[in-house]
This record gives sequence, structure tokens and C-alpha cells, in this order.
Amino acid sequence: VIYIAGNSFCLGFRADIAKAGVRAGNLSLINMIPLFSGPHLGSLADLLGISLSTFRLMHRSAGIMSCSLVLFHVLAVFVSHTAFSLRGIANLSAVVSGASLGLIILMSWSWSPLRRWAYEIFLRLHQLLAAIVAISALLHVPSALFPRLYFYISLAIFTATVVYEGISLLYRNGVVARAKGRKLPRVGEVFKYPGDDDNSPVQLTITPQEPLRMDAGQYVNIYIPSVGLRSFIFMQTHPFVVASWTGKRQTKLELVIEPRRGWTKLLQSHASHASGQSGKLGRVIFTGPHGTAVPVANYEHIFMVASGYGIIAQLPLLERLVQGTLAREVRARRICLVWEIEDISESDIFQVNCPAQGFYTGLYEAIYPLFNWVLIEDRKLGDNCVSCTIKSDVSI
Repeated sequence: VIYIAGNSFCLGFRADIAKAGVRAGNLSLINMIPLFSGPHLGSLADLLGISLSTFRLMHRSAGIMSCSLVLFHVLAVFVSHTAFSLRGIANLSAVVSGASLGLIILMSWSWSPLRRWAYEIFLRLHQLLAAIVAISALLHVPSALFPRLYFYISLAIFTATVVYEGISLLYRNGVVARAKGRKLPRVGEVFKYPGDDDNSPVQLTITPQEPLRMDAGQYVNIYIPSVGLRSFIFMQTHPFVVASWTGKRQTKLELVIEPRRGWTKLLQSHASHASGQSGKLGRVIFTGPHGTAVPVANYEHIFMVASGYGIIAQLPLLERLVQGTLAREVRARRICLVWEIEDISESDIFQVNCPAQGFYTGLYEAIYPLFNWVLIEDRKLGDNCVSCTIKSDVSI
């Protein structure tokens, strides 16, 4: 509300329609500055110390405000009967910039299942249209210093962010420290669990060049050039939550990945049914860890809910709670986790209490070792501290 009120006040304070139209153009440029602050939203969220979802909301709000101000700018031109010819490069650029902004908004409000299905296409189109908006707006504004100052500020912030991310990327992946004899990060192993080959989860283990400190629930962006030609050319990066948490600097990062389409399917094709194989994937480049720590230390009663692969984001936090309670760093007295899963049978449920019997497959088998650790540690906390419920046809 304050954000909208501030823009509205700056727009209408002691201004006629023509003057308000010019202000709308300047305000739209100011609101675009945070939109072009860096190439990756996750890194910007980390710099600000906020969650990625919060930063996406801020990004979306600034985009909608910019588009609204551009629309007001256009309407003010027509209402004030200002001459507008399409012969000049400045006015043509204004049309291109406005159309590109409109397409970005339409893409953002498009059918959600379609966006998820063609995520890579929508993402690249979004970035391409954003670049067109920036270039067209620069060609449209007058050559005076003041309106172009917004572009210089945005360019300076973007450059500083890119330099920071570049240095962090080189250091994290051992390029800077290579002279010291340290190894570059590698794929330690990649294998798929028994079951339906099309939907079998893939476990990917990354060995970083040095132990990595992580908070529970944080994620990394990974880039593996050897997955496929498309991945190499388009430099496809994908975010995955690190499935395990040790409380110490981690010498390996374990990822449990759901195979869907595109990149994850290609990764699954490299995976073997036996652990310890790297699938000839070799080097991996990653950024992170990204994300903020969830503040749970001061809560006594904690209720956690997950469905399907969503359990992967909850398990590191559950490990953090159990370890913290044992070390008296967390005040938790009662922890309840409910997990809804489809590919589980009665023999899988029986496996929780009798690990030597039964046979379990798919996602449950990938998650079971982590669950087993929690159940063992729970015994040190006394009765009824941790409650894990798996919901399917039957429950435990």
C-alpha cells in the first residue's frame, strides 16, 4: 500500500495531465531499476537476506507498477493531444518497449500449467523481452543527463552484481584456488532407484572442491555441461534442495531429483542402477548455497506437511530440529511430520519398523535412509518427541 501510495503521490502532486504523463515515464524508469539489478533472482535475494519467494513478489510488484506507469504515460500523450509520429526512432522505440512490456505481463498471467510445462521457453523469452525493453527505453528517452541517469544507475548495479556473482562462482568452483592443487567440483555418483524407469528418482552426489557450510533447507543451482548438447549450448542451470544436512561443513552434496522432462530426463538417462557410478558426467559447476535459514529454534511445537517430492525440502529441516534438540540449541518439545505419497505399499510401511524385511521402491527408497536416521536419533529424545506419519492407502 505504501509503495502504491508513494508512486501515486509523486505522479499527481501539483501536476496537470501533460506533466503527470512525463512524470509517469520517469517513475516507470525508476521502478525498473530493481528489475535489472542482476541476472539471477536467487543471488539478489541472498544479498538482501530475504527469501526467494519474497523477492519474486517484490520483482513482480515492481514490474506491474512499471507497466501501469507506462500505460498512464501513453494515455496522457493521447489525452493531452501531444503530437506522436512513428517516423522517428525515439517514438518507434517507445512502441516496441511498450509492446514488450505488455507481452511480459501477458506471459506472467498466462495459464500456470502451460508456464510450468514450457518453463525454459518462458524464462528465455522473459529475459529477451526484458533486454528489448531496456534498449528501446534508452532509445526513447531524451539525451539529457537526468532521464538517462536511471539507466546508468541500473547498469552500475547490474555490473556490480555480475562481478560479485562471477567472483563467487569462480571461488566456489575452485577456479581461483586451482593453483593450490584443489580439485574442481565433480559428480561423485548418479544412480536411479529400482522401479518404473520413467519415474524412478535420481540421486546425484556432488563433491565440492572444499567442504561447504550450509543451512538446513538451502539449495544449489547446478550446471553439468556433459548432460547434453542443449545443456551445454544454452548453459541450463537448475535449482535443487540439498537432501541431507550434517550441521558441519559438508564434503558432499546429495540431491534427490524427480525426472520430468528435458534436462532431468537426460540426467536420468546417464544414471545407472548401481551406486558409485558417475555416469561419465565429470565436472559440475554450481552456485550457492542459496536461500535463507528457517527460524525454528524458539518454537516448542512444530507441524510439518509435505507431499511427494516436497519431503526433500523438509528432511534437512527435520534433521536440524532433531540435532538442535539433542544439543539443547532448539526448544522443540513436539515435532510432527506428515508426508503424503502415492507410490507406497503395505510392504513399504512395514519396512519402517522392520528394515530387514519387505521391498520398497521409488521415492520411498530414496528417502528411507534419511527417515531411518531420524527414527534412530529420536530414541535419544525420549518418547513422543518426533512423530512421522506417511499417508497413502495406509498410515503409520
